[in-house]
Amino acid sequence: MSTLEKISENLHRMTLPYKDIFTTIYFLRGPEGFVMFDAASFPEDLEERILPATRELGITEENLKYIFISHAHTDHAGCLMPVLEKFPKATVITRSESLRGKVANYSVLMPDDGEIISEVFKVVAIPGHTPDSAALLDTRTGTLITGDCLQCFGIYGSGTWACNITLPAKHFEALKSLPFDEINELYTAHDYHPYSWYAKGKENIRKYVDSCVEPLMMIREMIEKNPTLSDEEITELYNA
Repeated sequence: MSTLEKISENLHRMTLPYKDIFTTIYFLRGPEGFVMFDAASFPEDLEERILPATRELGITEENLKYIFISHAHTDHAGCLMPVLEKFPKATVITRSESLRGKVANYSVLMPDDGEIISEVFKVVAIPGHTPDSAALLDTRTGTLITGDCLQCFGIYGSGTWACNITLPAKHFEALKSLPFDEINELYTAHDYHPYSWYAKGKENIRKYVDSCVEPLMMIREMIEKNPTLSDEEITELYNA
């Protein structure tokens, strides 16, 4: 079952099952109305999970202003079209060109890195998992919602979801450029090893981000020591 958890007056978190793990939607309350961060995985998630949560929070077609998609993977955008059919006035915020084409009949915003949405939400591009991966920073509280941007060592509870960074060079640069002075807490989409789905306080946030670098260095060392292994074999070695 999905769970709706109150993190603060302006932030709620809902977990939803996906394969052998869970994914997450965040609801943020802003000056103009609500922002929905990511859009679940399956069409049936709308009736079974999303609408009960929006009713509980008082979210309507009029006050759901934005749907922020962290990246275009199925477990984060698979239910986007059913959501838009129910909330057609919402503006989709995405850095994905492919996703923009799919929602062309709706209002779409393709934000730049650092762009401010609804006065208080800053878009933070963190490529690596995908080229379009982005987080959203609530500048009022220093709360960064990261989706899959920060992978750490991979997802708890599954042998198939290792550290999944496809663009390591860009990822390293993005991590160096994070606005650490502005971040007081961060929340992710999945339960990442070894720090779970959140970090609070400057020191813990630094540890969380550092743990996104370590597995990539480990994988590089594995590749250098085992140059004849395929990508699949390196993945098995890393998971082990």
